[in-house]
Order: sequence, then structure tokens, then C-alpha cells
Amino acid sequence: MESLDARKVLLQFLTELPDTIRTEELLLVLAYCGQNPNLNDSDSFPESIEKYLLQGGLSGIGAVLCARASIDYTLGDVNLKMIRAEEDLKALVAKHPDFPEAGLLGIPLRKRHYAAALEKWNALRANELSDESIRYFGQMFLSPRWGRG
Repeated sequence: MESLDARKVLLQFLTELPDTIRTEELLLVLAYCGQNPNLNDSDSFPESIEKYLLQGGLSGIGAVLCARASIDYTLGDVNLKMIRAEEDLKALVAKHPDFPEAGLLGIPLRKRHYAAALEKWNALRANELSDESIRYFGQMFLSPRWGRG
């Protein structure tokens, strides 16, 4: 079995998300993994996630496990999340007529982007990021043959 670097697979998945959902997903992974992202500097999220995921040794394996679990958690209820967001925005616009409707207009696009991200994520979870692949990555990552350990 060829060993893919699960850290890089996760990084690529996250950084290639469409703009409409990338910042939110990066923020959630960083927050759930205890990285305390600077909420006032969302431009630093890609660099922060790269630094976090590309750690060496056991920390790198832990980062993979935590990020994978975080993405499972956030994408697991994405349809419900989008329905609630749309309902909340509609209620806000109804209650405050001067509230900009731009958020509502972007929801169909975000739904499509989340659907595509979930499809890609499910494919990765079935292959490169499956439990078996992660176990193998962890063993190889710490092996002296891979330059670690």
C-alpha cells in the first residue's frame, strides 16, 4: 500500500474549498482543534491550518485525527445547517426590513458548494482518509524508513 501524506490530503481539501465556505470551515477546524484562530484576521486561516497540519511526529498524527474528526462533525449536518441559516436570515429580514438580503441571495450557491464538498469529503473518507489509511499513515509517518521516528 502506498502511503499518502494524510496531512497534505487534508490541507488540500480544506484550502481548495470554494471561497463561499472556505473561511468558515477553516475557522471551525482550527477552533475545534484548539488552535485559537484570530477571528479578526481570517486571511491568516490558510497559513494557520497549514502550520497546524504539517507538524511532525505524534503532533502531526494528532492534527490529522483532530482535523478529520472536525470535518466529519461540521459536514455531517451541513444540510440542516444551511436550512437553519436560510430560516434565520429570512426571519431577520422579515423583522428588520432594512437588513440587507445579500446573505439570502448567496444561500443557494453555498448549498451547492457544501454539497460538492460533502461529496468530495465522502470520497476521501472512503479512500485516502479512511481509518485503515490513517492507521497506515501513522505507522509509516513514525517509521525511520520515512525519515521520522
